[in-house]
Amino acid sequence: MEKDRKNIKDTFIWSCLELLIVPIILTGLGFYLNESIAERERMRGYLVGIADLTSKAAENNGGRLRDSISLKSLARAQTLIVLGESDRRAKREIIEFLANSDLQYQISLERADLHGVDLSGLYLKDADLRRANLKGANLDNAQLLGVDLTNANLDNASLYNIKYDDCTQLDAALESRVDELGWEKVPRDLAADGCHSVYRR
Repeated sequence: MEKDRKNIKDTFIWSCLELLIVPIILTGLGFYLNESIAERERMRGYLVGIADLTSKAAENNGGRLRDSISLKSLARAQTLIVLGESDRRAKREIIEFLANSDLQYQISLERADLHGVDLSGLYLKDADLRRANLKGANLDNAQLLGVDLTNANLDNASLYNIKYDDCTQLDAALESRVDELGWEKVPRDLAADGCHSVYRR
């Protein structure tokens, strides 16, 4: 009899726990799915917006985004907003998109929030990362050719085995550490290529 009461009690407790656990799991799953959908929509909206601005630049003066101050400013604002709202994975995707679409030096990333983002192995050329928040970011094995890291927050960032060139801008403190971090300086044909700081013109 005592054993039956204990079994009933245990069954009741487990039933109560199941009633509590299932809604919690479903709520958590729903939240995750909603966040994923919102992240995808945010990314889609950003890409459409940048494509529109790039097309307008081509229509207006037959040039690039960098040639129009107003369009360049809008693109920068959109980029900084979406970076501020996105998770770390999406932030890497945005930086990869800019790098792969010849926009990394046309849209300034000055003061961009990239803290904790995995940027390892990325190829970045002439990107403006002045005063960017790269705290805790991973830049291992990245190519930072002509990238401006002046006054960037690199606290606790991983900065090993990076390739850089004569156009890369570093603070004195970081420049003094490049050898111990295993940085490799690669040649750049300044006569043909130059140092492109077009986002500051």
